[in-house]
Amino acid sequence: MKRPLEEKKDMVKETLLSTSSPKGGSGTMPFIIANSVLEKVATYGVSPNMTLYLLKEYHMEMATASNILFYLSAANNFTPVLGAIVADAYVGRFHMIVFGCVISFLGTIVLWLTTMIPQARPPPCNESSNSCTSATSFQLFMLFTSFILLSVGAGGIRSASLAFGADQFEKRDGKKDAVLLQRYFSWYYVSYSLSLVLALTCMVYIQDQMGWQIGFGASVVVMFFAALLFFLASPFYIKVKAKATLFTELVQVIVASYKTKSPKLLSSSSTEMLYHHKNGSTLVFPSEKMRFLNKACIIHDPEQDLTPDGRAKNPWNLCTVDQVEDLKALLKKLLMEAEEMDINPEEESLLGHSPPRRTKGGLKTMPFIIVNEAFERLASQGLMPNMILYLTRIYHFQTVTASSILFVWSALSNGLALFGAFLSHSYLGRFRIIFLGSFSSLLGMILLWLTAVVPQLQPLSCDQLKHKCSAPNGAQIIPLLSSFFLMSVGAGCIRPCSVAFGADQFDNKQNPNNDRVLESYFNWYYASTGISTVLAMTVIVYIQDHLGWSVGFGIPAILMVFSALMFLIGSSLYIKAKPSESLFTGFFQVLVAAFRKREIQYPLDEEYKCYHRTRQSKLLSPTEEFRCLNKACVVQDPDTELTSDGLASNPWRLCSVEQLESLKALLKVIPMWSTGLVLIVTIDQGFLTLQANSMDRHLFSNFEIPAGSFSLFMIITLTIWVAFYDRVLAPLLVRYTGNPQGLSPIVRMGMGLIMSFIAMVLAGVVESIRLKKAVEEGVEDDPDAVLDMSAMWLVPQTVCIGLAEALNAIGQIQFFYMLFPKSMSSVGVAMFTSEMALASLIGSLLVNIINSITSHGGKASWLASNLNEGHLDYYYWLLGFLNLINFFYFLFCCRFYKSHHNSNMLSKKVPEKESGYTPLPSA
Repeated sequence: MKRPLEEKKDMVKETLLSTSSPKGGSGTMPFIIANSVLEKVATYGVSPNMTLYLLKEYHMEMATASNILFYLSAANNFTPVLGAIVADAYVGRFHMIVFGCVISFLGTIVLWLTTMIPQARPPPCNESSNSCTSATSFQLFMLFTSFILLSVGAGGIRSASLAFGADQFEKRDGKKDAVLLQRYFSWYYVSYSLSLVLALTCMVYIQDQMGWQIGFGASVVVMFFAALLFFLASPFYIKVKAKATLFTELVQVIVASYKTKSPKLLSSSSTEMLYHHKNGSTLVFPSEKMRFLNKACIIHDPEQDLTPDGRAKNPWNLCTVDQVEDLKALLKKLLMEAEEMDINPEEESLLGHSPPRRTKGGLKTMPFIIVNEAFERLASQGLMPNMILYLTRIYHFQTVTASSILFVWSALSNGLALFGAFLSHSYLGRFRIIFLGSFSSLLGMILLWLTAVVPQLQPLSCDQLKHKCSAPNGAQIIPLLSSFFLMSVGAGCIRPCSVAFGADQFDNKQNPNNDRVLESYFNWYYASTGISTVLAMTVIVYIQDHLGWSVGFGIPAILMVFSALMFLIGSSLYIKAKPSESLFTGFFQVLVAAFRKREIQYPLDEEYKCYHRTRQSKLLSPTEEFRCLNKACVVQDPDTELTSDGLASNPWRLCSVEQLESLKALLKVIPMWSTGLVLIVTIDQGFLTLQANSMDRHLFSNFEIPAGSFSLFMIITLTIWVAFYDRVLAPLLVRYTGNPQGLSPIVRMGMGLIMSFIAMVLAGVVESIRLKKAVEEGVEDDPDAVLDMSAMWLVPQTVCIGLAEALNAIGQIQFFYMLFPKSMSSVGVAMFTSEMALASLIGSLLVNIINSITSHGGKASWLASNLNEGHLDYYYWLLGFLNLINFFYFLFCCRFYKSHHNSNMLSKKVPEKESGYTPLPSA
């Protein structure tokens, strides 16, 4: 019993601990991520130009410089392994990151000094005699010292940074902890991509334009702030103490077994030998396999070998039986003998799980699947931005015709995704569909590349004097359109199946970490699609602008070759789920069954037994909405329509209540689904590239933004909004409104439609100004003229469009998920995909109608190929008007959903002990 004074002291201590500010959590995330980002910017920023530095300043041969950089790369990837071992086993992650920051900072300083001190590098070459002085030992010593310090520092930071951030959430409740960790990992890997972009652009640009002194000095400054930001949050970190790792313990077994001088080993169960085991262990004796390792756990003299509490005085001389068996189990795995050996339950428990029963699937398949999807998107999306220029300049299509072709191409790519998902789920399986899609996309891109390199596949160049252009003939159009069709088939096969095929590889319900592994996979998957989109909008577009169509189309074809090869290389590792009955098949069965039974009478409510339902069903009878479809689940004759186990003998004549209500749920979202069509038509406009191409695109005097890259502003806006909403706005709304969703999906959808209207108003205003500028400069007859007007005028409308998509599209997908039952969770994505397909067809139809009407009587069309002669501003005003009407239509749909929000699909509960069916009244 504690004395009263001691109890009071304990109470005071607990009170102080409870009122003190908690450590760890989301508040430490910015410091840890900033440290990691800035460290990578500082170190990766010196890597791209290092070959030039060694060649120009140190007068090295190309082979020598390349070998040095290869060794440097190897060291940068090896030191994190050592850093991880040292951090976990000896010094802890916090001290390892501190050590890495200091060492990296010193490394950047030494490298910077090689540019500042003339004696630290060889003198310049003698241009008259073409002779260069080699670097001295001291100069090479300084250079290599900087490399070593940078490698050691990187090993200290990169080995511990991610895990140290995860440590900050270890003292929180389970659910919240999982959410916070998920966000942390997502932001951490997004920041990794950001750091690479900054290093390969800003740091390289500084080195090229301002010289080595400022370029490497910038790395010193960046590394200083990396260390400073990490140190500032030191009082708030959770600092997990180091402890011996499994790796260290396994090495101890090897050392102890070598050092131990023991007599000839007897049987492991012999009482003549005393083995050391930890408290609570079920292992008393080591196994007979690999007996030579058993010496490591033999106790020779308990007084000399053990402490009073039973632990080994020197773990490098005496190990536990558990450590020995851990090493044996690991060696068995490495020798690929785990499936053939009889592993006892004690051995299984040593590593925390039983040996895997299957060798397929898992994390090892992730690189193949993600690379396949990322390269396919990079290749296909890299073709879209500039394609309207290719069609108008090379094939001499009118702007309207080119836009229609691109609309149809987009519609096919999105519409065939539904068909690909249906085939994969019902007939062929996802693996075969992805393989078919990869092959089809590759053929399409090769065919498109051939249209750029084979002169006979293109119409003749325009006659500049006569201002005449030859139209393409059938033999030239067919290969072009065939390439588009093949790429659409490929996209329709890969995109709906790739993410689900990856999830199949982790379908292991016995693994307690299965959900976490799936989350990691989804994070990596969507991060890769985002990165591939950015690269497509920048790198691929830039190549097309500066190196021509042959190279610009050839690189996507090469990327598609790698995409297909990577997927096929992992073929033997995949789990290939067999196809099953598709949900969409069930929808068609309901429609067919309802049509077949259209003549029967409806049963009365109390005659609920005449409806067919599954045994686990909570639905007793169908709802009254779309009542004409209820006949599909009416049982007329149980003897002929049902099997002995209660299933429908012919699912095309009798459906379950669940199938019927799933179809009704789909039908009920169609009005709200249709409100997004005009928005997608607005987003998919291809005229932005043509406008940008006619304006001054110089961001700096010596840097010009490619016309096809202006869509990147839309993607950047979308990304920034999602991050801002998730981290800033949503928490504020939750705090002040009490709504856990922040903004409801319907509110976000409405805001997106308003932003779409504003975007078209801005687009119309900017285009009016551009047309007026063309008239003032007298170039209205020159379609290739570049106006003295900055293309940055186009940024506000693209920002508004990006914001509209971020609000409406994400809100719409969330709305679908909320309204659909859990069994239909995948339908939300399919609905959105089909919406994009239909919107593309509507956009093509709209463009053709406007062109036909406005060009009537020989007048210049609003959408003339020469934008300076047309009135694209009128087209934007029309889209703005359609967006405004669409917003009022959206408000009407909201009233409809509000009136049906409280409707309950469960009209009755199934009586627990009633079964069977009552006969249906005759017609």
